[in-house]
Amino acid sequence: MIQFQCDYEEGACPQILERLMATNLEQTVGYSEDEYCKSVFGSDATLEGIKPYVEMSGLASAYYNDVKDDIEVTDDEINTYYDENKDNYDSVDYRVCKIEADMPEEETETETEAQTETAAESISETAAESTSETAVTETQTETESETMSAEESEAAAKAEEEAKAAAMAAAKAKADEMLSKIKDEASFEKVYDKYASDTTVDSLNTGKKKSSISPTDVANWLFDADRQAGDTTVIEDTANNAYYVVYFKDRYLDHIKTVDVRQILISADTSSSDAAETDETETTAAGETETAETESAEAQEQAKEDAKAAAKIKAEQILDDWKNGDATEDSFAELAKTYSDDTGSNTNGGLYEAVKKGQMVTNFNDWIFDASRKPGDTGIVESDYGYHIIYFVGDNKEEWYVNIKDTITSNKLNDYMSDLTADIEVKDSRHHVAYLHETEAATETTSDTAASTESAAASESAAEAAASETETVAETTTETAETTAK
Repeated sequence: MIQFQCDYEEGACPQILERLMATNLEQTVGYSEDEYCKSVFGSDATLEGIKPYVEMSGLASAYYNDVKDDIEVTDDEINTYYDENKDNYDSVDYRVCKIEADMPEEETETETEAQTETAAESISETAAESTSETAVTETQTETESETMSAEESEAAAKAEEEAKAAAMAAAKAKADEMLSKIKDEASFEKVYDKYASDTTVDSLNTGKKKSSISPTDVANWLFDADRQAGDTTVIEDTANNAYYVVYFKDRYLDHIKTVDVRQILISADTSSSDAAETDETETTAAGETETAETESAEAQEQAKEDAKAAAKIKAEQILDDWKNGDATEDSFAELAKTYSDDTGSNTNGGLYEAVKKGQMVTNFNDWIFDASRKPGDTGIVESDYGYHIIYFVGDNKEEWYVNIKDTITSNKLNDYMSDLTADIEVKDSRHHVAYLHETEAATETTSDTAASTESAAASESAAEAAASETETVAETTTETAETTAK
């Protein structure tokens, strides 16, 4: 299939689009325009029917992006938003020790049932030995068994609750004891191994956002506005039967930068590897078939390696030609429009703005966030996508600033679109929307059902009358319009 690198939102030559569609249909055997429309838009869709929708959708998308680009966000707005939402952007450093309560093992349902049955059998045997086997005696035995079972169950539940309470009290005492020994961070670290339930877990936590801290009570304590360095506390976690001894170190706003880069992606064309597959013929010897499959796999792998090597050579040549020319950012952008296989950036000169750490693939990320990186630097890195020719534009705003700006922009855009569409009324002029009504419940009486049927019939008649009236009005309006036109 043929693909044209063009921005459809900005408009593409109609002849190109028509030829693209025709060519793709020619190369896709057994597929038609209407079949495609049905697969994407529904069983009733046709090409002529969806054309206006597609055109309007493209215009709406272009308008949306234009409005978004025109939205301005000031530094004052960003700072105000931060002051009102600090908990969502700040990070904290702290130490924590989890002390789990030594809870009693809960009896399984099977074990409980077995104990109950044993108790009942014991009572029954005793009663049978001391009394005659009469109906009255059997009834008394069953009653006594049920009474004893209920009492035992209640007693067991009470004992279990008391054991749990005692275990939590012991854990609390242990946490309080540890807290009393903490004078500073060094003393916390010193006694940590003695009290922690799991000493393999490091007590130190750095750069943690509020949303990532569990349980919630610990997070709320750490992000309290009055929190000071060196504060300590014990926090109960009943859900997990544990206590936390917490030491607060610091709260701060991360100053992590973002960067602007341009790239030219040269992908490895591995389409030839498909042609490298050898046709398997029927053979009588299994060994011959295995040999053919092995040769095919090797051929495919070699084709891939050849494609990667060709992509690397092409990338190096493009970069060398750029360096031997005027070697400006603008000329690099023009090369991106011409050669880059990255459809997400080639139309805007390969530009990516405000890139955050971890946003790009590993090798790409490591290169652009190298501490020695400076504006104008260029390089080539490899990834699963191919070879990236990178031009480092420079540092942008910090992550927190970019995140808040994006949030405010989104909020303004949503408010604008809501106001724009507030008075729009959607009408189902072709009656494509079906409203389904639940049937009457099966438990209703015959009379109620009959009444409902009569009511439904009356409603249907009313609806038909209304529709008839609407059609009459429409016809009258049409005739009047035609007369006026004449």
